[in-house]
Order: sequence, then C-alpha cells, then structure tokens
Amino acid sequence: MDVAFKNMMLVNKRIFRHNATANAVYRLTIDDPNPETVLATDERQTIKKLDGKMIELTVKAIKSPPKAGPATIGKEFLDSNHYLDSDNKEVQQLAQQAIGDETDPWFKSRRIEGFVHAAMKIDGASPFVPASKIAKDPHGDCRQCAVLTAAMCRAAGVPSRTAIGLVYAESQGKLFFATHMWTEVFVRGEWVGIDSTLGEGRWARRNIKVTDHHWHAVNSLTPLLPLQRALGKMKIEVVRFDYK
Repeated sequence: MDVAFKNMMLVNKRIFRHNATANAVYRLTIDDPNPETVLATDERQTIKKLDGKMIELTVKAIKSPPKAGPATIGKEFLDSNHYLDSDNKEVQQLAQQAIGDETDPWFKSRRIEGFVHAAMKIDGASPFVPASKIAKDPHGDCRQCAVLTAAMCRAAGVPSRTAIGLVYAESQGKLFFATHMWTEVFVRGEWVGIDSTLGEGRWARRNIKVTDHHWHAVNSLTPLLPLQRALGKMKIEVVRFDYK
C-alpha cells in the first residue's frame, strides 16, 4: 500500500479486523469554521455535528450494491474525458482483457479492481497523468490505480468516479490515517466503492471519504483540492466498531 507518512494522522487505538466491521464510529476535531462540511455525506457516511469543531462520523459497510435499483446516471460519469480517457484503445483493450465474458456491471467492476491491483507496480513518485498513459506503463500509487480503474470501468460501460480521503493503516508501530484515492462505481442505483490499490476483493471499511469527482471538462488537479481542508487540520479518535 502506498501510504505516505508525511500525510499521516495518528489515531488512539488499533482497528481490529476492519473488513469484518458493520459500522465504524469516529470522533473528529477539525480546525474549520464548518467542520461538518469537510467530509462527504452519502450512503456510507453520515455526520453528526457536536460541540465546537467536533463531529461524529459513522461509516456503514457496503459489501455490494442492492439487487435492483434505478440504472440512470449523468453522462459525465460515463463519457471519456482528459484524465479518464476511456475511449483510448489501450484502456479499452485492458478493460476487455480484465472482464472477459462477464456481463454483470458489478462483477465487471470487481474483475477490473483485481486486474489493476495485480498489474500495477507501486511507485509513489509517478506524476498524475491520464489513464491512457498508465495503461501503457502501469506504475504509480493510489492515484494512478484509481484513475486507471475508473477509466477501465467506463470502457466496460460501468459509470464511475474517483474518490479521495483517508485510509487506516499500520506501519513501523504507528496507527494512523493517511491520504488515499480510490474508485466508485454506480451499480443498480447506488454508488459502491472499489479499491484496486488495496486489492482486498471487497469494499474496505477503513476509508474515510472527503469528496468525489467525475473529472468531466477538467484538465487540472482541482478535484483534489478539497483534501487540503483536512490535511494538518484534523484529529481522529476511534470511538467504536460494530462487528457482524
């Protein structure tokens, strides 16, 4: 995993069996006038404002999308663009290689997740480039994994976007959250996360989401800027984990 120590936020206790949890509850202190707006709220994450600059964050585990749901989504999550250039020949070839004969959108996404995880050579010094360049030379960190995964999903007809936030990790005796980027796919009417960097085969419950983006009509790194509201301004306390 490409966790950067320079962006780590130490936590108070170890998270045991994080992929077996049903819900995670954190208490966060954020040095921001509106701390409840720093993190995303969606199907996974709910935020409760506490006193001052403190919020309570509950993260719900989503193993897989619902069995059925509305299938419509905006074109910005399917169309090729500068960074998620899903119309590129190499990206399309990799997507077809990854999904094989699979026709279900969710299992297409899962196959792509595993394919990118196996193919990517971890390199934290790689620049942020379009998916087509990553497809030709698959190396990079969580950013490149997320971008290539999202583009391959679109090439396979699955709506996608990237998400940025934090991920729990342990290294050299330290327990911490560090900056991270992953992919979300729209399947059966719901956004569900996949993470080709971790490659755990199921949605990691240790991720805290700051924001997401479709990258439509974007030629810069502005979709990553919301992360700056959290870096160096946040203290995370693990309150409780509920196990099934």
